[in-house]
Amino acid sequence: MSVVALKKQAKATFDKVGFPTQKDESWKYVDVKSLVSQWGATVTPVIVKSTGYEGQDQCPDDLSLGCSTSPFSYLNTAYFSDAMTLVVTETTEEPITVAYEPTSFCYPRLNIRVKAGVSATVVLKTTGQMSTGDNGVENRMVDIALDQQASLSFIQDDGVAMNQRFSSLVVSLQKDAHFKSWCVVQDNPVQDNPVENTSFTRHDTQVDFYGKNATAVIRGVGLLSGKQEYFNHLTINHHVGDCNCKQLFKTILTDKAVSEFSGLVCVNKGAHGTDSSQLNKTLLLSDNARVLSRPQLRIDADDVECAHGATVGQLDPDEVFYIRSRGLTEQQAHSILTFGFVQDVLDTIDNESIKLALESRLKQEISRYVDG
Repeated sequence: MSVVALKKQAKATFDKVGFPTQKDESWKYVDVKSLVSQWGATVTPVIVKSTGYEGQDQCPDDLSLGCSTSPFSYLNTAYFSDAMTLVVTETTEEPITVAYEPTSFCYPRLNIRVKAGVSATVVLKTTGQMSTGDNGVENRMVDIALDQQASLSFIQDDGVAMNQRFSSLVVSLQKDAHFKSWCVVQDNPVQDNPVENTSFTRHDTQVDFYGKNATAVIRGVGLLSGKQEYFNHLTINHHVGDCNCKQLFKTILTDKAVSEFSGLVCVNKGAHGTDSSQLNKTLLLSDNARVLSRPQLRIDADDVECAHGATVGQLDPDEVFYIRSRGLTEQQAHSILTFGFVQDVLDTIDNESIKLALESRLKQEISRYVDG
């Protein structure tokens, strides 16, 4: 399919569904009209260019139009301002880093294709720094397809703050494919005063199991302060049986931050032998922070193992007392326990250097939360 044809098809889809409203179940807690009104007179980039495609006018035939829960993903496909296709044909031990610097209004797109029997690690990270007061809007789309027996570890690391960030991830898995992902949401405040940070982040993830014996392990960590909002939506579609999917997301909130987790596991007819679970845990460091958690199951098959759960809590005073009795200060005790809350997610990252770098950065952010 040509890039032009793909864009036209996505634009037609978006024109049909339009921007979501709070009447849509997946967007009931988001005032989209208010967000879009901040974009100015135009809602699409003036310059549209396609790079990274062989021949400049063709794209992979299996490229997704978007994520079913987010019309913004169709908007990305219709108007992406830059795109890169990464085809992994040989197993590599060294991580492949895809880094880009978001602009004040951008539609970046990354397409990853991992061939049969090949394994790799890909790190997607933002670089640079948005200036204070810049009305940065990013509408990102990542499209991943794993062939039979392919294996991918994928890490999303957003180190650059945006006033609004819409991020969509679509993953398709064939027989015996293995997918592992980690997402770190830690928006460095755009404002000089972190307590007044009002950034908005929305992640939509869709995983489709098309081949038996495929597995997916999806994990994430969120650190939110000020008036930040983070909405994390996942749809796991088990089209065939004998597949395994595990989800674990942990979020730490302070100040007046708001987070939502909404995970839907769909086990379709005939997808017997499915093993799928989701767990969302939230730690509140402020009485003014707010969390919404909606794990859901939709099962239309027999002989399955599916579970979901959610917990919301604060630091245990007894644990704080125990650590302080060992000669540490109250702030040190809070820092240790707060980092320990998310450490098990970070410990599962395969690459040691990547894990240590993320640990160091998150420890610094947690110290700011505790000291504040």
